[in-house]
Amino acid sequence: MFWRFIQAYLVPDVNAFAMANGCMRVFAGLMDQLSDDEVRGVIGHEIGHVKLGHSLTKMRTALLAAGTREGMAASGKGRASEIAASQIGGLAESVVNSQFSQKEELAADEYGYHFMVRHHYDPNAMVSMFKKLGGSGGLVSSHPASPRRVKNIETLIVKGAKKK
Repeated sequence: MFWRFIQAYLVPDVNAFAMANGCMRVFAGLMDQLSDDEVRGVIGHEIGHVKLGHSLTKMRTALLAAGTREGMAASGKGRASEIAASQIGGLAESVVNSQFSQKEELAADEYGYHFMVRHHYDPNAMVSMFKKLGGSGGLVSSHPASPRRVKNIETLIVKGAKKK
């Protein structure tokens, strides 16, 4: 079970993360801002990253994007090589990695919702958590904009209520 792998860091940072082996870290700054159910939503989200294999796929995507860019730059063949070696190439690599990461975040959000429901916690806590934490998202952000995440969870809540 994942609970034995959770460690709290007594630092003011507002963060939490999970590693591929199921080890999870939650920072005190995050716990200070959120209710117990909201923290449970974060934990469900982080368990989702582990269960869905995001750490491994994130590493593969980053290596593939970097390798492709470096290979094109090293080829020395024309405009594509110049672009790959430039700041534009770096930006393109960042966009690829960020958009992939945003898809994973949304999948982990959905896992977190189902975690909340399965364990009889209020899934509305995920909505309030995303509203509290904010986040504007963007093309090179690793996380989607909070309003999008709120809308996705609210949609799941409505669908879940219709099934009852």
